[in-house]
Amino acid sequence: MKCFAILLGQLFIKGILRIGVDMLLKQNVGIVGYGAYVPKTRIKRQDIGSSWGLSLPPGERAVCSYDEDSITMAVEASLDAFQAVDKYGITPGNMGGIFSACSPVKSMDGLLNVILAKTIGTPSNAHLFDLGHSHNAGASSWLASIDAINSSRVNYALAVISSGETAAPGSELEPYIGAGATAFIIGKESTLATIEKTYSHAGFLIDYITNGNVIRAYHQNFVEDQGYAAFVSESVTGLLDGTNKSVADFGHVIIQAPNERVLGRIGKRIGCKENQISGQNILQSIGYLGMDSVFMSLARLLPSLSPEEDVLMVSYGSGVSTAFHLKITSKAREEQKWDNLVKDKKYIDYPTYLRYQGLIEKEKELR
Repeated sequence: MKCFAILLGQLFIKGILRIGVDMLLKQNVGIVGYGAYVPKTRIKRQDIGSSWGLSLPPGERAVCSYDEDSITMAVEASLDAFQAVDKYGITPGNMGGIFSACSPVKSMDGLLNVILAKTIGTPSNAHLFDLGHSHNAGASSWLASIDAINSSRVNYALAVISSGETAAPGSELEPYIGAGATAFIIGKESTLATIEKTYSHAGFLIDYITNGNVIRAYHQNFVEDQGYAAFVSESVTGLLDGTNKSVADFGHVIIQAPNERVLGRIGKRIGCKENQISGQNILQSIGYLGMDSVFMSLARLLPSLSPEEDVLMVSYGSGVSTAFHLKITSKAREEQKWDNLVKDKKYIDYPTYLRYQGLIEKEKELR
């Protein structure tokens, strides 16, 4: 044993075993499992447009019903994610942390992550992080999860992104903004896709504000040009800098954009071909999901991908854009209820939508 210990020490000194240690430490973090939830309630763009005398392109958006909000959607998406990894023995009890990005809930201040954690059954000593106030908050939840795992503080992390924002009535954003939630279990073992590299670009730009639980944009055209397009271009350039890759090397590119028109413009600006861009179907059938925009598109895309495919995903919000390079490592589960999420729906008219969103209320009787 003494001779073996001396030999082992010499190998470390010579650097022969250091390669193996580095490989272990540099093992890429990735997606172990994921889930999604979309409300059944839908409203057509034309119904919103006709209420304001506007002509809008075809499409519809998912909206929270009267008994739904960002927390109920987050719970549903999380339970769906754990159902997918049950075969690996991964449960809520394995989660060392929950990093949630949720849009504000009416009449509730704080405690959103605690409600989520207790509902799905994570340990009481799990690290809980509430993120929000930006359409880039979903990317922040991923970055925080990656850092927590790389630091060995947790083995698995749950990144939950849930968006159920209400746009100001009659605004440019109202026909497009939707509702939905995704949950991603992040870890190092049994991954579906590894996160190869990330890059964030930040600058000072005010795009959206929430006033009285209603989201408003500062001059939508300015936000589209100087926000989405400019910042996405910078983060993509930063991600690819120092690599031998270009945008053309990615089979699929997911870009955050408030509507199909802007999505196409940004894609051209960064050098995408039309068949590379993913997410148009989400914008048309569910709507623009803000902080959950690119993550819902990723959840929709994953079942169709094969090992070794590369995905470029770029988020944006409040003057920050974050780009991710993902490499598929194994085939995801089947369509995972996606057909039900999209096809199981109930249409409502505009007055009902306003009532569900708390924008109009029935007058109370005088007593």
